[in-house]
Amino acid sequence: MTNHWALIVGINQYQFLQPLLYAQQDALSLQSFLVNTAGFDPGHCILLSDLSANTGATVLPPTGEHLRQQLQQLCTQVIQPQDLLWVFFSGYGLHADGKDYLLPMEADPAQVAQTGIPIQELFEQLKQQCPSDNLVVVLDISRSASALAGQTIGSQAQTLAKDFGIPLFLSCQPGQFSHETMAVRHGLFTAALLEGMRYQGCVTLSHLAEYLRLRVPELSQHHWRPLQTPVTIVPPEKKYLMVVPPTAMAVLPVTESANVTWQEEVETLGVSAADAPRVAEVAQPTPDSVGSAAPQPVTTSLLSRLEQVRRESPLNQSKRASLRNWGILAVVLVLLGVIWRNSPLFDPNPAPVADPAEDVTPEPVAEAPAETVTEPEEETPEPEPAPEPEPESNDDLETLRPSSDNLSLIPFTQAAANGPGPLFSEPIAPMTDDNTLSALAKARLAVSEQRYADALIWLEQVPIAEQQSEYANLLFQAQQGVAEREQVNRELVDQVRSQLDSDQASALTDAIALARTLRPGEPHYFRAQSLISDLSDRILELADQRATAETIPAFQAAIAAANLVPADRISLYPVAQDRINEWQRRIYNLRVLARARNVIEPGQASTFQQAIDVLQDIDIRYPEATTARQLASQWSQDILSIARARAAQGRYQEAIQAAQLVPEDTDVHSVAQTELQRWQQL
Repeated sequence: MTNHWALIVGINQYQFLQPLLYAQQDALSLQSFLVNTAGFDPGHCILLSDLSANTGATVLPPTGEHLRQQLQQLCTQVIQPQDLLWVFFSGYGLHADGKDYLLPMEADPAQVAQTGIPIQELFEQLKQQCPSDNLVVVLDISRSASALAGQTIGSQAQTLAKDFGIPLFLSCQPGQFSHETMAVRHGLFTAALLEGMRYQGCVTLSHLAEYLRLRVPELSQHHWRPLQTPVTIVPPEKKYLMVVPPTAMAVLPVTESANVTWQEEVETLGVSAADAPRVAEVAQPTPDSVGSAAPQPVTTSLLSRLEQVRRESPLNQSKRASLRNWGILAVVLVLLGVIWRNSPLFDPNPAPVADPAEDVTPEPVAEAPAETVTEPEEETPEPEPAPEPEPESNDDLETLRPSSDNLSLIPFTQAAANGPGPLFSEPIAPMTDDNTLSALAKARLAVSEQRYADALIWLEQVPIAEQQSEYANLLFQAQQGVAEREQVNRELVDQVRSQLDSDQASALTDAIALARTLRPGEPHYFRAQSLISDLSDRILELADQRATAETIPAFQAAIAAANLVPADRISLYPVAQDRINEWQRRIYNLRVLARARNVIEPGQASTFQQAIDVLQDIDIRYPEATTARQLASQWSQDILSIARARAAQGRYQEAIQAAQLVPEDTDVHSVAQTELQRWQQL
């Protein structure tokens, strides 16, 4: 049986880079599509993302360690031959020293070789360890020209994909950047990817590659972004590989070319044609959690589908309204031109005024020809109105809405405040639960709740006509509130920094708690996060210092300190846990040594032998093992001394019994055997 798997990674918040806006939503939307529409088993879609706690999704932090662990487990323990594996990454990528890297959340661009994930490592693992060659690697990377300037990531990835024969979709060409836009609340590449599969029936690699090649540049142009052209590498033998289960064809629109290769691909994936749904009988799909417009009947070619999507896609609804408005404006301008042209007020050479007494027959005035009015309409035709999209009703959309935590990270321009402009196809507003309020009302509410950064965002969207006295007052309050917050946060960060030299772990923990009061998007948030890392390092340093005494109380104090290292310090927390395990074992070893010493009774050879047996519980990997060996050797010598004392008294049988207790792995064992044989002859 063919199974379908997906490892999906989306990262908004980075420790050393400016945050992204929609990488997290890219990952969540792809998972939603694969599970809710394409029919992937939810347990087969592994999501690594920095989702907030209120999303309700089960995710792993998108660290390098987790990504490597999950990929290793999938390739070596889970995936079987003929299975299909998606590997999707939405976040930052970086090129350094001729190598391409994916950047997990803890990655430091200054130390990319140590903290990044080489793309070569990813491809080698897929090629060498994965038992299936049905692979789809999708990388929506190179996300920001301002954060990672001068990058040409993608060249090595393309070479590796060709060399290893692994299908690869890259979001842009080397030297370009992947763009995000508030208009679609996705990266443009991922938006096109989802659109192609959900609405255009792109169920094979070749169809999806062709759709992305045409659609991504179109979206970048439509949203006034620099040109973005994806890279698609599909080995010839994989061009008809289906990226979704065959059963998904019952709910997805399928192009005619997909129909031609359907039965061949069904058999390739291990499903009989009789058991799979027939393309000719495809039912009309229903909207799911991310899309809002129901797909229309199957068309005859990809190009016609592209033309259809320009009319039907939710991404272009506003464009049609904009064209309609411009068409009306053109008609009005033409009418004004006709009036101006025929009005005597604007005639540069007015005709002489006829004398009323004269019998003058006026020349007939030619009416404005009809084509004068209608010709501009032919140049800018009003598109036929498309059916309104069905309202979104899936609860999963709630997880895609920006929260107050990430809202302040969204950049707004003054153009957005003036209504629809060239940067956006519709007035953009942060998603809220109450969309009935105006931007001004929402700004008023945000100010009353002291959410000043949010208030500034809403005020950016207030139309110029509404920017009256209340607007000015709210703007002043919001700006003042943000300035005050900046000052408060700066003082808070300075207070946190002053605790770095403390020798009390509890004081360091209190400082961490204080630093955590800064929310994402607030002034000095990243400085606070950096200080949390420094404070955590200091806590572990104190723990190491306490452990140097190598006594039970010292180890207990060290463990108490190490337990204060925060669990979200991805690189440090495992080190602290390893230290705790080591110190706990050493405490156990010290107690074993004490118990062994307490067993001994002077003159009783058997108690020395029992004490030596107790020492066997000490792990040889720890320093206490050296002490245990020394004690075992000493106590073996004591057993031999007791045996000799008994022989000197003529108690040879008791001497022999004592000598037999000397352990074989001790230095005096051979001497004890020699003495034992001599006593047996007496």
